[in-house]
Amino acid sequence: MRDTATFIATAALAALLVASAGCGGSDESAGKAAERDAGEERQTEATFEPFIAPDVLLERLDGTTVQISEYRGKFVLLAFFTTWNKDTAKLMPIMADINRRFYKNVNVLCVALDRGKASAVRSYFTANPVDVPIFVGGEKIVGDFGGYRAVPTVYVLMRDGEVFERIDGLKLQRHYEEVLIKLISHRL
Repeated sequence: MRDTATFIATAALAALLVASAGCGGSDESAGKAAERDAGEERQTEATFEPFIAPDVLLERLDGTTVQISEYRGKFVLLAFFTTWNKDTAKLMPIMADINRRFYKNVNVLCVALDRGKASAVRSYFTANPVDVPIFVGGEKIVGDFGGYRAVPTVYVLMRDGEVFERIDGLKLQRHYEEVLIKLISHRL
């Protein structure tokens, strides 16, 4: 009786294992799905082509202006944001920390996409101070860079002004840092 129970339990377990192994589909369909997913990833990555940053005029909150070309010689993180987006509250401390830690090699510039006057942006940063340069008038400027797909969008500029990468949406701080460390360590 005991041998029969063991045999039945073993047979049931084997049947269960065989049945569950077939649930994932055939190797051919899994291979096609992986190929399709890889193709979609390549297509997304291929949508960004490096280009020379336009020499746009940036307007500070106090009304003074600066050309972006004045920042050549260092890498630039050019962050486009809106004060009404919930991710801005997370992005600004990240940009401030990167600005503080990488100041020898990197300029961090934050450009508000908010429509209207600088007074709304100024009010936001009076209530939420950060130690990074803040600029206004971003709608036209981001258009000169080819637009954005998400807010925030961060463009990474090389020392010579070439736009190396566009980072769409908020990322963890280490993502921005890894890009910068790679550039700095390769002396690009």
